Amino acid sequence: FNKEALARIMLMENLNLTAGIKELSVTKTGALRIDWTNDHQSHYEAEWLKQRAFTEEAKHKRHSTYRLPKRQWSSDHKIAKLDYSFVLEKDEGLLQLLIELEITGAVLLQNTPSDPTAAFNICNKVAKVKYTHYGELSNVIVVPNPNNVAFTGAALNLHNDIVQYHDMPGMIFLHMIKQHTGEGGETTLSDGLYAAEQMREIHPELFHLLTTTPVYFWDIGEADPADNTRVKDFYKISKEPTIKLDISGAVTHIRFNNQIRDSFLDLAVDQVDDFYKALKTYFELIHANSIGFKMTDGDMTVVDNVRCQHGRTGFTGPSSPRHLVTTYLAWDEALCKRRRLQQKCSRNQ
Repeated sequence: FNKEALARIMLMENLNLTAGIKELSVTKTGALRIDWTNDHQSHYEAEWLKQRAFTEEAKHKRHSTYRLPKRQWSSDHKIAKLDYSFVLEKDEGLLQLLIELEITGAVLLQNTPSDPTAAFNICNKVAKVKYTHYGELSNVIVVPNPNNVAFTGAALNLHNDIVQYHDMPGMIFLHMIKQHTGEGGETTLSDGLYAAEQMREIHPELFHLLTTTPVYFWDIGEADPADNTRVKDFYKISKEPTIKLDISGAVTHIRFNNQIRDSFLDLAVDQVDDFYKALKTYFELIHANSIGFKMTDGDMTVVDNVRCQHGRTGFTGPSSPRHLVTTYLAWDEALCKRRRLQQKCSRNQ
């Protein structure tokens, strides 16, 4: 074992499955010493063994380091609010943001500066921005020839972002620089996990369809030639189920986006009606359990993009234009930062 690299140096071909224990003893420091029948010797500290005991307590402690338990919510949910400067400048603030996102999936940051790189700066405190073909950040404004429905004033149903990527971004930052002052432009959020669990209980057959039916999502287009921050042309396709489960049956990823769901269906003809019924049922559940609010200038909604859906109401008219900036972050980096900040903050207490 390499103590500096914290990694095994033993090769798998040298793993001896038949060696037995020849002698057990306790060292002067209280460590367990094992002499094996193949002349190998091992030393284990008591605390190390306790942490890896085959007990429910030890398993629970390790799992909570891996992932914090999620708390589901419905239409009566009050989104947590944090001050942007507190999150950007203080380790405690960033840790609060990451923990809340991991548990509930949504946080509203307030008093955010109008600089379009505001979310970018938070992401850089965690690791690095998750790059997409829309660039490191995307200015969501109404444009004459949009390559995405988001760049219009049309209403957007609740959806997950960038589902056309196999490695879809785990987290999205929605930074309102300038809100539309007329009617419309409200943000909607829903806990897709809560809806999925409702569906599992109430409509198990339809839930099974959404967890086993692969769906194509696609995005093809070209960026503004004058924009050097984006990929010039793109053709993304992913193929994944709407609801993804792990080996224990727990929901891990939700991929729901009617705007860019492909019209090509890779399923039998006699399954089409039930598939659309399953999609509509899931949408009705996330819609019924959603919350809505109108962000003001300087608000930034941060969302777990593989769990929660976001949307907006449409907006039109001569009132001030709406300017939103989106930025993405990978959950792997956010989880890593949460664990390290927990270690750091606990040492400082």
